[in-house]
Amino acid sequence: MSERHWPWLGAGLGCLTGLFDYSLFSLLDVRMMAGDREVTPFIALFYGVSFAIGGWLVGRVAAQRVYIRRQLTAVAEARARAAQSEKLATVGRLAAGVAHEI
Repeated sequence: MSERHWPWLGAGLGCLTGLFDYSLFSLLDVRMMAGDREVTPFIALFYGVSFAIGGWLVGRVAAQRVYIRRQLTAVAEARARAAQSEKLATVGRLAAGVAHEI
């Protein structure tokens, strides 16, 4: 799975967590009241949305970490190639100087 899908996977897992919480509320017969109104479904919806947003954000962070790690690897490889090129250029200048003296 590509890291671009990770935020959506995190959001889906967050929704599942909210659904699990609501199922657990129902199973344990938990009722949340505000005055004389039952607000359990609203609280469960709030949990689900909060977990989905949190999961999406965690997925974004994970995907960005992978992207940054790849970029750092590319920079390190480019630096290594530049250093090797500089060494070869130095050897070439030295050889040209020696050949000129002969």
